[in-house]
Amino acid sequence: MPRVFDVDIKYKLEELDSILRKRYKIEHPVKDRDWRTYEQEFSYRIQKAITSLDPLIREAVSSIKVAKVPGNLEH
Repeated sequence: MPRVFDVDIKYKLEELDSILRKRYKIEHPVKDRDWRTYEQEFSYRIQKAITSLDPLIREAVSSIKVAKVPGNLEH
């Protein structure tokens, strides 16, 4: 059984990469971005994230206790 060296593997990977890259570029052409739609969608995603995180943030903030003396959590 012939031995396989790193150089051989690297060569084959580069060969496969070049073939797959060409095929990918043909099947997935670069689309022009519609900035207005992009910004609207981005704004919507940010609003959804804030809405879903709001209860978690409120719960986390409500559980914070301030100690006047180090190590003392009682009021």
